Amino acid sequence: MDGKPVVIDIDVASIRAGFAGEETPRWSATTLDRMPGGSSSRKEAVNWDAYEHLVAQAFSKMDVLPDERPLFTVWRPLMLKADLEKITQIAFETFNVPGFFAQSRAAAVLTLQGASTGVVVHVGAGEMEAAAVKHNEVVLHAVLRENYAGGQQLATLTYNVIKKTDDEVRSALLGNIVLAGEIDEKIAASLKEGIKALAPPNTVINLSTPANSRNASWLGGSIEALIRSDQNGFISRAEYREVDLPILRRERPI
Repeated sequence: MDGKPVVIDIDVASIRAGFAGEETPRWSATTLDRMPGGSSSRKEAVNWDAYEHLVAQAFSKMDVLPDERPLFTVWRPLMLKADLEKITQIAFETFNVPGFFAQSRAAAVLTLQGASTGVVVHVGAGEMEAAAVKHNEVVLHAVLRENYAGGQQLATLTYNVIKKTDDEVRSALLGNIVLAGEIDEKIAASLKEGIKALAPPNTVINLSTPANSRNASWLGGSIEALIRSDQNGFISRAEYREVDLPILRRERPI
């Protein structure tokens, strides 16, 4: 699998694409069509034709052929398993990529921060989302998403996510809360004060915001994709065909 992997970050109505190891996406676009990763409570179906068109546009705008570059996709923590399987299928069967890997947005943000465990809080497109991550894996029962309604409700959402996790990991989560997306100092300060009010006395609470918070998930994906390309950490086309069904995860090689 020669050449730097292509990194695509999918949001509910937008897409960003670039090369692994770079600091900014090469191309981005928005769409009114629903992308994979929208709230599981929404009834409208994903427009897969629109998704394929945007991915094809990404390869075209970056002037690369899909069958020459591995594809690394960043997905939203509440993406349905069926949707994740579908983007894997599209990667191999429509675009014939030589390798593929998918990482959750929350884990990608933590990768950017050099961490593997924490809570990632994302604000954008009128939504707020909090996801707990333990050892680079999203804790699936500890992900919540709601319409954005201000700092205090954001604090409640984040703390409720932490309460859904096991007792032994909660202190680590409270000690590494990372904000991403459309974040400003006022939101960050309100979130910290709100969590302090909800948490037990003397709890150590640490919040951080990446310098480029709007692109934090793409940047984290860019780093993770480069690591995996150096360590042969992508699922190959041959492996996909051998198992005859999508492979959704693989640990980094040691």
